[in-house]
Amino acid sequence: MFIIEFDQQHHAALVIFRGPLGRDDIASLDEVSKLLIASKGPHSVVLDFSDVSRIDLTRGDVLARGRQPSKDEAVRRVIVTSDVLLNEFADVFAAAQAFTGSAPPKLVATRADALAWLGIAAPAFKPVDLASLGGPASSGT
Repeated sequence: MFIIEFDQQHHAALVIFRGPLGRDDIASLDEVSKLLIASKGPHSVVLDFSDVSRIDLTRGDVLARGRQPSKDEAVRRVIVTSDVLLNEFADVFAAAQAFTGSAPPKLVATRADALAWLGIAAPAFKPVDLASLGGPASSGT
């Protein structure tokens, strides 16, 4: 599952994944991302996997998703994880994105590192009501 917060001042989304991470989470995020881009316009994205408890994805799942072009080339994406397997998957995803011609996401170990890389010194993230975007009310919780 995941929650999304948005910082209007910095045009940045924070996606926090919690619990098990599976294909449904990635598919839901893809759908919600389209709605968020339509609603908020281009924005940077921090994908924080720090609270993932289990990974229900294969390398093939990650590679297949990575081979899909980025939803919006104008956005800067940052993946946060210190988990060894998630780091490996993030590397596979980044390499596949680069192969498709999309800018690969930056990989960092902490949310603070991600915000610093984006130049966000004083974040003001607020929860996004997914239902208000026309998407699912929840991401599977």
